[in-house]
Amino acid sequence: RDGTIADQDFNRWLVQDALFVRDLLTFQARLLARAERPAQTAPAAGCAALVSELDWFDEQAAARAIDMNQPALPATLAYRELLAQ
Repeated sequence: RDGTIADQDFNRWLVQDALFVRDLLTFQARLLARAERPAQTAPAAGCAALVSELDWFDEQAAARAIDMNQPALPATLAYRELLAQ
């Protein structure tokens, strides 16, 4: 192995991980909204970091001409369901 992956595999990962990060942002935003004021710093910082990560996904998608409006695959859906509980 040379440490590389096929473009289509990277692109699929990019889309699916972006979907996961969006779901994680929603989850963390709900935590932030429910947290008492002294405990809001960590989830607020986490949300900000996830927004920055989503910006990176958008930049990568634009550079690769990837349509990010793709359906979630089974593993991504499973994470979505877990975060929604």
